[in-house]
Amino acid sequence: MEETAIETLKTLGLTEYEAKAYVAVVGLGMSTAREIHEKSGVPQGRIYSVLSSLVQKGYVEIQDGKPAYYHSDNPGVVINQARVHLKEAIEETENYLNNLHYDTKPPSPFWTIHSEWGIKSRFKTLIQNAEKEIIFFVSDPKVFLKYVNDIKKAKRKVDIEIYAEDKNDFAGTNLRINEFNERTHRFGEEMKIRSPDLETGIDVGFFAIIDESSGLLVGRLDEKPFGNLFRMPGFCFMLKSFMQTLNDNKY
Repeated sequence: MEETAIETLKTLGLTEYEAKAYVAVVGLGMSTAREIHEKSGVPQGRIYSVLSSLVQKGYVEIQDGKPAYYHSDNPGVVINQARVHLKEAIEETENYLNNLHYDTKPPSPFWTIHSEWGIKSRFKTLIQNAEKEIIFFVSDPKVFLKYVNDIKKAKRKVDIEIYAEDKNDFAGTNLRINEFNERTHRFGEEMKIRSPDLETGIDVGFFAIIDESSGLLVGRLDEKPFGNLFRMPGFCFMLKSFMQTLNDNKY
């Protein structure tokens, strides 16, 4: 537990020596630099400068004398103040970065992602920011089911539509599945025959359209994770309308 406390203190801005010395001061109570050095393992040649730094930062108080004594009466208050300062610093940094614009080219509407973590992170951000609807066209249920927990969370606030080959592949998920109809199958086969040049080597897991503005294709390319994100509202609207019309048995 002591190691965890030291690591946490380091995230709050203390050096490793400062964190070790502070833990020793809290544990010992009123104590001398020698006692803190012996308890913490901070080198004797560094202990005074480390304690002086802790005093300046407000973590430790000093009682002058020969020898001087150090103590920290209420570590909870001190830690909470450090937490507040860290939170403020994070918020200031976030605001700065969000408003930082160098003289660069506008972002591309297409992004390719080649890591499992990157794809999952981008997917989670997209569905968390969805405001109205998310539509999924699923080719490989195994890939889709890796994301099912995040999809269920999104279902609480936006409409979810899922189109797939066989709804039995999604048993136990409590998700409503629209099965591809015969016309959709025929279209897919015709595309393979008429446009062999469109074969990309991508094994598509699923394709998602978010709020008619963004799309994310998730699959594998050369047996490696592959994601393609694009932000083209016109294209997303057209693709959504086409796929839904194709799969509508009324037509």
